[in-house]
Amino acid sequence: MIAYGTRTKTSLKAAAVAATLLAGALGGPASALPRYEINWDYYSDATLTYNVGGWTISCSGNGGRWGVQTEYAVMTRGELCEREPPTWPNPPDEWFD
Repeated sequence: MIAYGTRTKTSLKAAAVAATLLAGALGGPASALPRYEINWDYYSDATLTYNVGGWTISCSGNGGRWGVQTEYAVMTRGELCEREPPTWPNPPDEWFD
C-alpha cells in the first residue's frame, strides 16, 4: 500500500477534477450525437390516456422539454438522422458560361 501525504491527496483530487472538467469541455463520449431522434411522452397515470409532458432529443443533440415529467413515460424512436449531407446533382454547364 502506498501512503500519500495530505498535500499529495489534495493534488490528486484537484487533478482528477481538472481531468473530468477537461473531458467534458472537449466533448467525451457523452457528446455523441444520436442515431435517431428520440421522443419521450409523459402521461398522468398508468392508463397513458392524458399526455402531460414531453421531451425530444433532436439529431443535432439539442433537446426540448415541456409540461410535467412523470413516471408514466413512453419513448418512441423518431426519424433516422442523416450523417452525410445530401448529394446534389451537378449544375448545368450553362451556369459556368
